[in-house]
Amino acid sequence: MNKPLNIKYQARQKARSPSDIISQVHDLHEKGSTKKAITLTKRYAKKYHSNPQILVALAALCVSYEQNNYATTLLSKVLAKDPKNVRGLYNRGLLYLKEGNLKQAEKIFSKAVILDPYYTSAIQNLLYIFVQTENVQAIIDWFKNNDKVFLHF
Repeated sequence: MNKPLNIKYQARQKARSPSDIISQVHDLHEKGSTKKAITLTKRYAKKYHSNPQILVALAALCVSYEQNNYATTLLSKVLAKDPKNVRGLYNRGLLYLKEGNLKQAEKIFSKAVILDPYYTSAIQNLLYIFVQTENVQAIIDWFKNNDKVFLHF
């Protein structure tokens, strides 16, 4: 017989690593306890407010359960402290993309790619935006200027 999940108890537990925290929240969501996952996400975000790695990962989980506003809040905190946080930028770009704001998504993905020229997911999303906006010249220019990166694909 499974005991009901006690959110306060889970939030008090010492998580050993960011991946433990993310796994714990993800498992709740996968078991159909999305409300409990959201509650635990907010508790962990408060507890680990100065850990950008955890906040970015929690924001990504928030997107998966349609908590886009909270994800934006978490990413804004991360990027306010570290505007060069590539994973934070990438996830913020995904939110803009999800909202249909291609112009802002392009701007954010471009920043991420400048900071990490081999960030494949950011590159793919940037090229996707160029295709969606039928910006053929941007695609041609990107491949001309990034021939070394292209060899990594």
